[in-house]
Amino acid sequence: MIRIRAENVFPDAVLQVPPNPCMAEARKEAEMVMFGSIDDLLAKTRVKAKDIWMLIVNCSLFCPTPSLSSMIVNHYKLRGNIMSYNLGGMGCSAGLPKCT
Repeated sequence: MIRIRAENVFPDAVLQVPPNPCMAEARKEAEMVMFGSIDDLLAKTRVKAKDIWMLIVNCSLFCPTPSLSSMIVNHYKLRGNIMSYNLGGMGCSAGLPKCT
């Protein structure tokens, strides 16, 4: 039997009493997921952040200001002339088309 703890599944904002669904908590959760994924990707590919010349961030619902792509560019100190695109707030239509 597999036991899953609530702390491993739900974001902190939902586990607080009372729940705290605010922009700061949503941003913290987004940073945790994005930065963890990017750290793993950079480590596995041995690519340096300064070698990245284009960044596209696609999020269907959460659309903060500054944008998610800005958060990534600033966090990793990506090059000054990076082509950065933030796709957001489009709901399900923000998904990439399936190529056949």
